[in-house]
Amino acid sequence: MCYNCGCKMPNNLHGVRQNIINSTFRKAAKSMNMSFEDSLKNIRDLIEIELAEHEHGDVHGHSIDHDHEHDHSRG
Repeated sequence: MCYNCGCKMPNNLHGVRQNIINSTFRKAAKSMNMSFEDSLKNIRDLIEIELAEHEHGDVHGHSIDHDHEHDHSRG
């Protein structure tokens, strides 16, 4: 899917190279010398944190659609 559109087709860019597909995650994992599976687990964990924070539509004074800088590595 491009992971972002919801089609559940993990290797289909739909002609839009900005879409996120499995090769996006594979390249990121390789660049950090980690496995594809470990990378996906880390991505899942951070997405769960982000979604929980955004559940009410406001995080650190910004709306959900605002990119914001904050560090979740400190638990």
